[in-house]
Amino acid sequence: MKEFKELLSKEAARFLKWQESVDEWIVYSHLDADGISSAAILINYLKEYAKARFRLRIIQQLDEAAIKEIKEDERPVILCDFGSGQISLLKEVIDKRKVLILDHHQPEEEIKSENLIHINPCIFKRNAGSIISASGVVFLFLKECGLDDPKMASIALIGAEGDGQDIKSELNYEIFKQSDVSERKDLNVYGHNLRPIHKILEYPGSYEIPGVTGDETKAVMMLNELGIKLIDEETGEFRTLSDLSSDEKQKLISGIIIKRQGLNNPQDIFKTVYELRIGDLNKTLEEWSSMLNACGRMDKPSVGVEMLVEGEEKEANEVLKKYRNELAKAVAWLNENKNKIVLTDKAAYIKAYNEIPYKLIGTVCSIAALTPLIDKEFVVGIAEMNENELKVSIRSRGNGVNVGLALREAVKGIGQGGGHEHVGGAMIKKNYEDSFIKNFERLLNS
Repeated sequence: MKEFKELLSKEAARFLKWQESVDEWIVYSHLDADGISSAAILINYLKEYAKARFRLRIIQQLDEAAIKEIKEDERPVILCDFGSGQISLLKEVIDKRKVLILDHHQPEEEIKSENLIHINPCIFKRNAGSIISASGVVFLFLKECGLDDPKMASIALIGAEGDGQDIKSELNYEIFKQSDVSERKDLNVYGHNLRPIHKILEYPGSYEIPGVTGDETKAVMMLNELGIKLIDEETGEFRTLSDLSSDEKQKLISGIIIKRQGLNNPQDIFKTVYELRIGDLNKTLEEWSSMLNACGRMDKPSVGVEMLVEGEEKEANEVLKKYRNELAKAVAWLNENKNKIVLTDKAAYIKAYNEIPYKLIGTVCSIAALTPLIDKEFVVGIAEMNENELKVSIRSRGNGVNVGLALREAVKGIGQGGGHEHVGGAMIKKNYEDSFIKNFERLLNS
């Protein structure tokens, strides 16, 4: 990544020059864990290092409405975790004002302008969606501008975890070495602090628990046999893996290994878990990212930023609780309405419309792709955003089709979209979902 490092150095010098004449910035960032982490790092730099004023907006997508809002503002703009895929829509803004884009999504095109600083490893034909998060891009760029803080490096890794990246891969590992993040081994499952324990046993993910996997009743029976309570007596809610004591965790691990006796490598059920302490709070990166995602999806992104900066979790925990409930309802709806899923040779289209909030449809697709709920290479969710637009989310199990590029092509003329190799999102005009499906199917089978 020599070329990318050279770009960081060169453009950081230009950004520092910009700061001499800029009194106030308008900052836009995405509402997922990566976007909120990006925002936290950036505003820390603007406050503590640049001593600059700013206004922060965390939004669902850099759509035409957001760009219209930007056009009507007169302040220089910083865009985090989007912007690369919307450069053509930003031309009018770039012609008039300074614009800094810090992103890792696949670019739509490249514009050369004295008013634009565009930082994205994808410019150099790299699959940045797997080697660094947007928050990682923000950290590395601002480090060249003088930022020196292990806490900010750590927050960048929360964004990487939120985007499902390998913390030890290339650029992420460079950030890891500068961070306060520690590592240990734990159960290899999805949703340590989101999914009820019996659901984790029912669908553990990358391995099988004989006699239990795929059977909710047997999963509950296994917990009973191990003496692990399914429900928290104080709250009346299902317990998650992160709610277990160390003794209960050890019982569960031993129980799983015993159930797997007779299989090759029955003890092969672990993964590396990364932990971070912020203030008095010590959580895994997965837990931090889950809480940030909850804040974003439940329209409380500022709570997530405050949690990262101040280490205050009380309000974030309340948001996470509501998010879990909403997500459980959404997954239950999916289980009960298989007739709303349109199946093709390679894809499953979940036509949820107003049954699942559009800010949750991507997470529901992720859950469906990680469990046997849907046995297709591509899981596509469609939900109503407003009276004129639909949200499309795609998750891929990986078969060589670049989801971000395919999605951008599939929505031409009916919307706007993009993403990464295995994850994509778009907005399309209402009543054009069949046209989208036809276009996407053509691309999958071409």
